Amino acid sequence: MWARLLPPARDAALAGVLLAVGEAELRFGYATASGPTTRHALAMLLTIAPLAWRRVVPLVAGTLVLAAFALGPVLAPDLNTFAAAVAVTVAVFSLAAHAASWEAAVAGGVVAVGLVVAWSALDPAPENEWLADSVFVALAWSCGAVVRRHRLAAGSARADADAARSAAGERAAALLRDERARIARELHDVVAHGIAVTVLQARGGRRVLAEDPAAAAAALDDIERVSAQSLAEMRRLVGMLREDGGDDPSTGGVPEPQPGLRDLDRLVRQVRAAGLETEVAVDGEPRELPPGLDLSAYRIVQEALTNVLRHSPGARARLCVRWEPAAVALQVTDDGPATAAAPAGHGLTGMRERVALFGGTLECGPRPEGGHAVVARLPVPG
Repeated sequence: MWARLLPPARDAALAGVLLAVGEAELRFGYATASGPTTRHALAMLLTIAPLAWRRVVPLVAGTLVLAAFALGPVLAPDLNTFAAAVAVTVAVFSLAAHAASWEAAVAGGVVAVGLVVAWSALDPAPENEWLADSVFVALAWSCGAVVRRHRLAAGSARADADAARSAAGERAAALLRDERARIARELHDVVAHGIAVTVLQARGGRRVLAEDPAAAAAALDDIERVSAQSLAEMRRLVGMLREDGGDDPSTGGVPEPQPGLRDLDRLVRQVRAAGLETEVAVDGEPRELPPGLDLSAYRIVQEALTNVLRHSPGARARLCVRWEPAAVALQVTDDGPATAAAPAGHGLTGMRERVALFGGTLECGPRPEGGHAVVARLPVPG
């Protein structure tokens, strides 16, 4: 509870406790031989009360405490309290610990002047009093200097940590923006392909409408299916912006279709040719997926196999595609080192973005039996 209080409140509480101790010393006759008087109480108040501002204005508070202590023998000649001695010690400590750099230099002079005045006011001066006071003040000052140095070092470390977190956050945000833009471009191409197919089917259906009504009806069915898929993908594009665009001139203005799970055989042949021994298992009956979902599923498998190939040379991989009634589950495992094939950077971010885009789940991590696993589950609409 003490640590949770604001520093001014803690300092005020400290000053109040010392004043209470000093009052008890006066009341019970431990602080003065002639009995407590108003001057004794005033001298103690002037010596202890400034500690309430020892961290807010350390130079002012320390100067007031030392001045009151030095002038104490003039105001109350026989006053000698434990509370006042503690107040002076705390004031010296606070000057060294909380004053600014230039204030610390001024505070050193204030402490020295205060000690000289205090010693001069004592008549007769106790033998070796100046030596004991000097050692005591030096210890308090040294402790304050150590605290100040550690506080500055901790502040610098916190600033460095905050800067590192900020830089990491900015890098992550930039990575996320790049990945979103890449996904938006791919989905844009899927939608553009669907629209192009719709236009071609409409032209063909119009030409054969009179001669072959069955072919025209089939074209209309294709238009309905492709249009529905394109509309669904267009809805997913809301909020995503594409800086650049344009059709590929090599395709005559009609974008090429993006890869999907139907192209996994070609992908597996590519990674096998690159040296990754890959086993493929399919569970369930494959079916047609919406273009965006099909593309994301393909990219997840591609990234997982690429990570195994890149980070676990010589490992063997296993790809399992499980067709569920309302989802498609993708699992890529390997027998390499437990942490070698962990996806990082763009790979992991891309997987997470693709899975989150369709409301799926993704698990990446080492397996208990060794190796690494990437498991994604993508819901299939309708």
